[in-house]
Amino acid sequence: MGGVFIIKSNLIFSLFKGKIKNVNNFYGMKKICNAFSKSGNQQCPKSVFLGSRYCWHHQDLKALIVAAIISILLGIPVSLIFYILADKNADVSSECSVSANDYCGMRCTVKNSGRKNAENTILSFHGILPDGTVVSSKPEYNITLHEQIGIPDPNKNPELAFDFNSITVEIPNIPSGITVDFNIFTTNKENQKACKYLSKIMEKVSEVVNLYGEKLKTNRQELYVGWDTVNNINARIKRNNLYRPRFVHYENGIKEINFLTEDEIAAFNSSFKVKDYLMDGYPDISKVAQFYNFPVISVKTGSGNKLFMTFPEFTTILVDSEKTKVMDFSSYKNLKPSEIVDGNTLRFQLPLIQPETYSEI
Repeated sequence: MGGVFIIKSNLIFSLFKGKIKNVNNFYGMKKICNAFSKSGNQQCPKSVFLGSRYCWHHQDLKALIVAAIISILLGIPVSLIFYILADKNADVSSECSVSANDYCGMRCTVKNSGRKNAENTILSFHGILPDGTVVSSKPEYNITLHEQIGIPDPNKNPELAFDFNSITVEIPNIPSGITVDFNIFTTNKENQKACKYLSKIMEKVSEVVNLYGEKLKTNRQELYVGWDTVNNINARIKRNNLYRPRFVHYENGIKEINFLTEDEIAAFNSSFKVKDYLMDGYPDISKVAQFYNFPVISVKTGSGNKLFMTFPEFTTILVDSEKTKVMDFSSYKNLKPSEIVDGNTLRFQLPLIQPETYSEI
């Protein structure tokens, strides 16, 4: 105790005698300004400025100005070097969106986020090529549509046809930082009628999906996990559109066009895990989507124009051919064994015509 008392006493004595000018950090005390009065006996009690020995009031103004000028002068070259070394290439991305009321077209945007103009950007669309397909955009974009040669017949080889690059849309130039947009759709009157009818069908499909979700939530909580009604419906709306955007090609590579989101894909896939349970357990719900006409689309193929009919998921599609034959494509229960191949693939011959009018649902 005596030693500690002596140290404290000496400290107090020294302060009065002026031997110790600075007590910063002594016994953990805060740092105070090193400035003293002209007589030298009174120290400024204010805290020091960060990185300095003095408080803000006692800083050298000239030194601060000089330091600021030096920092600016040094910062400009660094910024210039960073700008020069930064990536000067084009960076293109694309996204397409659809409307629940229009299955005959979609709107697409293409953005160049890079520092260089993107030249000869191409968007590819896979699947069927509806007759009368056109693009609409601002004249200054100079966007052109190209139909590919040798498109497979979707009635004979649907898997190949829906994976085939049938349409390309070319944009000659997208300046840096600019977003270009266009609409792709069919002007064929019969196709437009089919799309309006398809829109009514999809309203029924959405109703079915909603009802199935309610049944799962109420009766089978373990199956309800992963069920997403909104994204399930959105996925089906996009999948049943006549156009399927796939890739955007530009000078630095190829990217997928943003269309179906990850949540929509997950919701759509999860619905198939419980599809059999739902259709067998609640047959009355599936009847909501029954109808006796089917949308018939006029499409272009390598062997000329063909008629193609669409089958939305979760629907019981009944085809009445001359009122002699009714087939249920959702469960195959009304099909003869000779009409089923490997238990899955359905092969049939029906006289396809585009009806003058579609029946009410």
